[in-house]
Amino acid sequence: MGNKTKKEEEYSSLKSFIKFCSDPIAQELRDAEDISKEKQERPDIVLRKGDCVFGIEHISIPLLKIENGSADRIKNAHMTRTFNKYRIDDGVDRLSGKEDVALKEIEKIVNDHEASLSAFSCRDYINSLIELLSNHNAKSYRQNISCDYPKDKIQILFLLDVAYPDEFSKELEYRKRESSKWDIFVRNDYPFTYSFINALSTKQYVDAFCLIWHPTDNYSIKKTKCYVLRHGTDMIKSIRTIVWEEFRLPLKHRLPKNVKLKLERNDNE
Repeated sequence: MGNKTKKEEEYSSLKSFIKFCSDPIAQELRDAEDISKEKQERPDIVLRKGDCVFGIEHISIPLLKIENGSADRIKNAHMTRTFNKYRIDDGVDRLSGKEDVALKEIEKIVNDHEASLSAFSCRDYINSLIELLSNHNAKSYRQNISCDYPKDKIQILFLLDVAYPDEFSKELEYRKRESSKWDIFVRNDYPFTYSFINALSTKQYVDAFCLIWHPTDNYSIKKTKCYVLRHGTDMIKSIRTIVWEEFRLPLKHRLPKNVKLKLERNDNE
């Protein structure tokens, strides 16, 4: 998100989850002491309360992709690079004479975003989740912590961070299990599917999955939703919301667009 470092993103996500989540586990984390090592890795963050140590692994799950990367991260990187390339400061004009080239670069950023929206697939999203989960070994994270705290109870939490673009907050289409009909709803909650829950339930050695669903680049109090899904329990009942077979963006976002920007010149300058 933005220009934050990976570690800053991890802590921002965790702090927002603790702040907005009403589940008792959030209270436990709120009162816990941060005992992470200076360059804590695997798990990303370690907290302790009493004789319980929480190992928290932050996993960012991209909704949209550009090629094989997160569309949000790539877009932010390109925006920053373009801004720095043409900015005017310290008396240096990097833009003059290059306005048309800069406009083309901005067009590409916009069109890449539109293309990622058009290409969105719930199945691809779930496949990304499954691949990400396979890259994280909760058993080894538990072992890493137990080496330092052999007498303490250890809980491994996966903090699943899903940042959604503005288009996802306006409306989505949902399909129920064993139905071919799609319904449109304007919702702020995370679009749970059976395939999502199944992917979590098959991941071993994780005590709980902490999900934070929020707008891209911010944690708006009105638009951020948090959930806790405990392993070994009925996850569908625990989330207390509708579970769908799949979801998708409405047709207007699934049709490819080609945005053209126009440069307006002020001849008086």
